[in-house]
Amino acid sequence: MTLTINLDSIEKWKNKQEYTTMQRASCTYNGGYYEYVSNGALVKTLLQAVAKQNGPISGLVEVLRGDTTCFHLAPIESWLFPPKKYANEGLRKYQEEKL
Repeated sequence: MTLTINLDSIEKWKNKQEYTTMQRASCTYNGGYYEYVSNGALVKTLLQAVAKQNGPISGLVEVLRGDTTCFHLAPIESWLFPPKKYANEGLRKYQEEKL
């Protein structure tokens, strides 16, 4: 199963005269529409929301902006659970510098 996530940008109005451009990630799964708007980690946050609603944890993710592929096909697990060998690398470097 392949879950396709579409990226685009929208305008969010601050007041009558000012707006800012925000990034949006959206997908449809099992009859539901999921959307996340932010300037941060869009894909991971959207996949976490889909997984909380009993979405797939196995399968592939395809991320598109229009017709352009943004990320190569990757397993959903790699987005939700990154490898631990890289997770503590910054902490390890910090501890080595202190010694």
